[in-house]
Amino acid sequence: MKMENFNVSVFLATIILFGLLLIPSLMFAFVLDEGTLNPEDTFGNFFANLFNILRFPTHTLFFSIINLGGPLTFLGGLFVNSLFFGLAFERTISCFVKKKHNIKTNENSNGTEK
Repeated sequence: MKMENFNVSVFLATIILFGLLLIPSLMFAFVLDEGTLNPEDTFGNFFANLFNILRFPTHTLFFSIINLGGPLTFLGGLFVNSLFFGLAFERTISCFVKKKHNIKTNENSNGTEK
């Protein structure tokens, strides 16, 4: 499988973005599990609930294995999740850019034929 037009800068930026989102979401999820998060704290509850999304796929599919591995395995799984979301986001962006380029190419070729 060949990935055409892979944009490394978008990939790295999304890894950093998701990594930075994981830090507060992990902290707020921990606080929520401990029962010390105020129910009226909209910001905190948002990040605590965001962790349920950001922990996919490793922590959702392989939680029993990751839970036995200790903190390094837990954090490594979060890093793999960041890589997964970075790749998925980069491929989505690349697909839209390619479609936009194809539409412009078709418009230009249709305009020059007349």
